[in-house]
Amino acid sequence: MEREQIREVLKNILEKEVSEPVTEIGDKVNLVERYGLDSVDVVSLLMQVEQRFRVRIKHDELAALSSVGTLLDLLEDRLGHVVTTGD
Repeated sequence: MEREQIREVLKNILEKEVSEPVTEIGDKVNLVERYGLDSVDVVSLLMQVEQRFRVRIKHDELAALSSVGTLLDLLEDRLGHVVTTGD
């Protein structure tokens, strides 16, 4: 799965989590600030990501997952893809 395909899946998961259309999902978008996610929302989002992509995100990796880009980088790494620059 390529980065843009992963981004689209992440967008769909995020739309379900925030119950509204997600229009901005560039690499620099801060998930917490942009979409007003609290800690419970973040855990729920990450659980859905783990389930959808069949990956595990370690507790110590959570602090680094502040933006869409960092989450995409982690998923690409876990899925065995070369990291490419995003927008």
